[in-house]
Amino acid sequence: MTSRTTIRDVAELAGVSTAAVSRFLKGDLKLPPTTAKRIREAVKSTNYAPHASARRLRSGRSETLGLVAPGIANPFFALMGSAIAARAWSVGLDLLVWSSDDVVEREVASLRRLRSSYIDGLLLITHHKSEKLLRQELKGAGPTVFLDEDLAGVPGSRVFVDNEHGGWLATKTLIGLGHSSIAHIGSPADLMSSELRCQGWRKALAEAGLRVPPDYYLAGPIDESFGRLALEKLMRLPVPPTAIFVGADPIAFGIIAASRTIGLRVPEDLSIISFDGLPIGELLDPPLSTVAQPIKEMGEKGVDLLVKQIANPDEPHERVILPVKLVMRRSAGAPATVTGRRSHRST
Repeated sequence: MTSRTTIRDVAELAGVSTAAVSRFLKGDLKLPPTTAKRIREAVKSTNYAPHASARRLRSGRSETLGLVAPGIANPFFALMGSAIAARAWSVGLDLLVWSSDDVVEREVASLRRLRSSYIDGLLLITHHKSEKLLRQELKGAGPTVFLDEDLAGVPGSRVFVDNEHGGWLATKTLIGLGHSSIAHIGSPADLMSSELRCQGWRKALAEAGLRVPPDYYLAGPIDESFGRLALEKLMRLPVPPTAIFVGADPIAFGIIAASRTIGLRVPEDLSIISFDGLPIGELLDPPLSTVAQPIKEMGEKGVDLLVKQIANPDEPHERVILPVKLVMRRSAGAPATVTGRRSHRST
């Protein structure tokens, strides 16, 4: 087994003291050009690299960021986590990732690691905006950036997307295609993103003079099984919708699968526009129309803000809202003429 090259090896090869090598490599010592050249050549020939743990001990930092996400198996969080890891690596930082599985105690445990300087800063995606224990731990925990969802009143920078505009844009598009019976199947109602997307749906309907039947709004888990159940419930209504704005792509996947089971054609019998922009949506039959979030940019911006917060703790926190865009595919189209279907336009 080959032994690790040490700073003493570099010093002996360059003909200088270990202190001189250490101070020169840290930029604390200016040497004559010939001496500096000898040290650089010695470093190169020995493949010397400063020991990371020692460097971190000197700086008082771990040079590591933390990411807490509800579930890294979820394609949305996996894509964001990948972008975060790449951005952290590009600025010389490591990344520790915790999958909380929506268990608040796991989120609290990550904050305690932040308090103990196990990590320098934390990127947090949480669905527990009302959890008192989490809020208590966040106060004074250290540099924190919230991604995707918010905890109002807790210090830290934030990076979100324009959820309300996305909901409005999807619904406005369905109205423009000729739909007047537009339901909304959303993610859990107590999430900030879900609330804003629902507001966008309601706003577009109100602008068009369309009444929203209470049964046209359903909220539940972000998974395919909820999409299936929600569609079956909507189709049992006396006047089913001709179109649905869906609050998250995984729910839409379940809706499209269930539509085939109950004999609905998409988009001829039911038009669907979702929200997320996950790449797998393009592979569905039919391909899914969706409001695409800038998932990669959200993660990258989160790292940038966190690094800035670590370097300048007294700087004001920032709130960044990234734009969304509509990607139209074949899951949305003009409504077919259906006998007995009533309009929900207000009088």
